[in-house]
Amino acid sequence: MNKLLTILLLSFGFGAIINVPDNYSTIQGGIDAASEGDTVLVAAGTYSPSTNSEVFPIEMASGIHLIGSGEDVSIIDAQQTDRVITMEDCDNNTISDLTLTGGLADSYGGGMRLSNSNPILTNVTISNNTANWGGGMHLSNSDPTLTHVTISNNQALQGGGMRVVSSDPILTNVTISNNTASESGGMRLFNSNPILTHVTISNNTAEYYGGGMRLSNSNPILTNVTIANNTANNGGGGMYLNSSNPSLTNSIIWGNSPESIYIGSGTPLITYSDIEGGWEGEGNIDNDPLFNENYTLQVGSPCIDTGTMILGAEY
Repeated sequence: MNKLLTILLLSFGFGAIINVPDNYSTIQGGIDAASEGDTVLVAAGTYSPSTNSEVFPIEMASGIHLIGSGEDVSIIDAQQTDRVITMEDCDNNTISDLTLTGGLADSYGGGMRLSNSNPILTNVTISNNTANWGGGMHLSNSDPTLTHVTISNNQALQGGGMRVVSSDPILTNVTISNNTASESGGMRLFNSNPILTHVTISNNTAEYYGGGMRLSNSNPILTNVTIANNTANNGGGGMYLNSSNPSLTNSIIWGNSPESIYIGSGTPLITYSDIEGGWEGEGNIDNDPLFNENYTLQVGSPCIDTGTMILGAEY
């Protein structure tokens, strides 16, 4: 697997390849030895304080690419010693094919903390991390691109899966599920306008205000997004809005408790979507979407072929 990755990385013009553990025993050692444009290639295995004396948090540097051998086999486990990865003022980074787990931060981002950083994350799982704010990820003034990323089973006081502050990330084919928080189980947005496409936000739990999402002064664009079976004990099972105007198209909000959308203030624009309890807007319906267990649609679902085509969108 590593030989194939090396060939691919070289063919795409990446710099030198630094292999962990062959060249350096720790991931941080590989990053520290790398120059801008180099790739730290992580072999299959678990990298943790107890297995290879990895010290956390791992500090990324600009221009360094961190590539695993597959998210099921390359595991970075902080073992509750600290956050897994910190990125501050980082540019031109790719992180892929890894699982980030076991992070514990008494501040921001148990799995990852991004500040003024815009990495590309592909085929990454961020699971079983804990922080005060942003159990899985915390973004501040950062615009990362996430594709085929799973953020699950994280916990926080606020933003169990993600806490996003003054940031405009792009999420495509992302799953945010089974996260818990006192406030906002799945995603917490402040002054942010992310773009979500083919994203599933499901089975997240909050004690109050937004089981799936809570938005403050934020206007995200959601296309082909499913927000399902999230729970907040006090308002906004699916979404909770404060001074926010999200746009939803070809999306489903279903099975959330106590309601689909709670509006403190703001005006969502929702079209061609299936909203439990109904919602005014062109093409909207209020019918059981007939989910499979993984939130794909069963044959005969009323949501099939009832959306609208969007120029340039992937289907």
